[in-house]
Amino acid sequence: MLAPRSYTREDVVELQCHGNEVCLRRVLRTCLEAGATLAQP
Repeated sequence: MLAPRSYTREDVVELQCHGNEVCLRRVLRTCLEAGATLAQP
């Protein structure tokens, strides 16, 4: 969802994938390599 329409007024994307650890790591690595950042608490 593009800002400012998201709850935090930031660009946000939510991903859902298979719970397999290998798949999850690959998806996460690919997103981070493309410039995504992890949400902070």
